[in-house]
Amino acid sequence: MKTESKAALCRLVGVLLLTDGHLTDREHSFFYALMDRLGLDDDDRASVTHGIRIDADVSSDVAIVKAAGDGEALLEAMVDASVLDGEVSAASTDLIERAKALLAS
Repeated sequence: MKTESKAALCRLVGVLLLTDGHLTDREHSFFYALMDRLGLDDDDRASVTHGIRIDADVSSDVAIVKAAGDGEALLEAMVDASVLDGEVSAASTDLIERAKALLAS
C-alpha cells in the first residue's frame, strides 16, 4: 500500500469516526493504532489529522484508495471503525455506502 493511499484511508476512517459528533477514547485509540499499523510517519499523520473534517468531500480520497487497489482494506477499516462505540449511526452507514458506490463506479 502506497503512502498516499494509506493517508487517504486514514482520513476517511477519521471522517467516519466523527460522523456521530463525538470521538470516544476507543475510537481515538483505533484511529492511532490504524496509523501505526500502516506505518505513517509524523508528517503523514499531521497531514491526515489536519485533513479530517466532518463536511469533507470524500470522493477524492476514495479515488486515491481505489486507484491503489485498496478498496477492500478501506471498507474493512470503515466497518471496523463504525462499530467501536457500540452503535452504528445512520451517518456512518451512509458514509460507508457512499464509499462503496464510489469504489464500484
